Amino acid sequence: MLCCHPGCRRFDLRSFSASIAIGGTVKAEKQHVSITISLVILYSIIMIFVLPLAIKALNILPGPAGAWIGTSEFADGAGMAAATSISEQAIKTFTLMKVVDRDMFVGIWCFIMAYISITKWEKKKDGTKPNAGEIWTRFPKFVLGFFLASIIITALVANVDAASSKAISAQIIAPLTALRGWAFVFTFLSIGFTTRFRDLTSVGWKPFAALTGVLINVPLGYLLSVVVMGGYWSMVK
Repeated sequence: MLCCHPGCRRFDLRSFSASIAIGGTVKAEKQHVSITISLVILYSIIMIFVLPLAIKALNILPGPAGAWIGTSEFADGAGMAAATSISEQAIKTFTLMKVVDRDMFVGIWCFIMAYISITKWEKKKDGTKPNAGEIWTRFPKFVLGFFLASIIITALVANVDAASSKAISAQIIAPLTALRGWAFVFTFLSIGFTTRFRDLTSVGWKPFAALTGVLINVPLGYLLSVVVMGGYWSMVK
């Protein structure tokens, strides 16, 4: 996420939803949020090609490869595209790392950034008094949907036998998987059509400092996902 609030100049790309959520919690200008999304798209497109090529060149197994994509890719659609080019196992580990794990932390960061914005930046600039209700108002409610969906699915499949599991996979999961693929294709295509990279020139070179986050995030993701946790991710089926 790229926070362009006057009190926050940290560049850490995550995803479109994170950019919008963080922008709302700190009351960032709409132009800054749009620039953030453009940068996310730019680096995501690059990583769609770079990560699969690096994975194949380094002979990384599908499980750790998907986890590495999950820690390095900045948009769910782009990450899914990269993982799909590897294998189904890579898609599963990518989903566990990116969608289930990292995206849920958006809520935590939104809470932290909202608290800092209200108690520090806005108080200093406008004399705003800290208000717990305002933090809740700014909190992105979709994060709660992640937790709720996980709880519901876990409860539904907790006591399912092997035969029922196969039936669920064939009748429910398979059609949803096909729908997911087309949804990501059209979503990413639509985002590409509506993105204007020319807008980046209006704010100078500073937004491109996000590249420093890429240079840290990708090697660190390799270290944690492939070197440290490679054995674990290889066992995910």
